[in-house]
Amino acid sequence: MTDRQRESHPAGLGWEASLPVRMGTADAGSQGASEQTALNIRLLRVITTAEEGGAMPEEPEARSRVRLEAKVDLLLAFLARDEAADVPRREVALHPGGVYLYTEGATNPGTRWRLSLWLSEAIPWPFVVEAATTDEVDESGRTLLHFEGLTEEESDLLERFIFQQHRRAVAAARRGRDGVD
Repeated sequence: MTDRQRESHPAGLGWEASLPVRMGTADAGSQGASEQTALNIRLLRVITTAEEGGAMPEEPEARSRVRLEAKVDLLLAFLARDEAADVPRREVALHPGGVYLYTEGATNPGTRWRLSLWLSEAIPWPFVVEAATTDEVDESGRTLLHFEGLTEEESDLLERFIFQQHRRAVAAARRGRDGVD
């Protein structure tokens, strides 16, 4: 875990959600780590960029592009639903440096996992990361798994994504509290 991850985790920024999560044992010396890193970065860029999207552009070509992108997004949403359909949903608390989740059975601190987290229902690819079990448990009884091997770019994009989700949850709570829809 980097110093930056320690600073922002676990007491810092986090996002509570019910996500499809697949857990498998981590392969020692897993192959294709750089390929998975590239996929994770692309996934996080797509998700965070979509969150920052603006209004419909004025130019006809740009409007056509936006409509085409919306159709592709719809197709991806259907694919994502199929891909994650057989993956159990879990209540998680996602942080830039790790994730709290319920683990099956007793796991010893240091047990390594390969986690696949579907961060967006509209995107058919999971965020795949290796994580190690800790002995830290949150108030809900979920175990903390620290992410291992994230690049600085992955960490930055993940933190940006979590911040966007956190900001959205705060706005929704504020609207609910103020009675505004």
